Amino acid sequence: MLAIIVSDNTATNRLIERVGVARVGERLGEWGCVKTSLSRKMYDFEAARRGTENVMTARETVSLLLRLQRGECEDRPTSDAVLAVLEQCQDRTMLLRYLPYGLKVPHKTGTLDESRNDAAVVPGDHPMIVAAFTRKLRDTGAAVSWLGVLGWCAYRAAGNPGDPLPPELTRTA
Repeated sequence: MLAIIVSDNTATNRLIERVGVARVGERLGEWGCVKTSLSRKMYDFEAARRGTENVMTARETVSLLLRLQRGECEDRPTSDAVLAVLEQCQDRTMLLRYLPYGLKVPHKTGTLDESRNDAAVVPGDHPMIVAAFTRKLRDTGAAVSWLGVLGWCAYRAAGNPGDPLPPELTRTA
């Protein structure tokens, strides 16, 4: 839960130890995620210096969220349990930035020094699955604002009511 809710890397490492890098890779392959790879634990700076990196793509992240939405993570109850944990992610600074407070949105964020990433199942009459990954940012503030606009667009595309743009983005100086 901590690995998702607060993006705790120590919790993530405990999961990696328990499940194993190889098993994660096998499952990703079974699910058609050929570009995504877990190659090392978090904070393994020596492995990172050797060029061993964990890689995930927005497209494959969407495919995993779609699998959950369809109830294909083992079965419907398991998928719903995972979605319920994803709804508890506390970081609302990106895709959820301009969405109504309290709206239940299963999502997972990821940040590094020069990246901001988020993926979500945006509820509505026509639920939308959206993922956006950034890298080599010079201005992380602008990136989270743009991710917020993307989340707002997904919210509206899902059939939800609201103003065309969040008020803070339509003000003129």
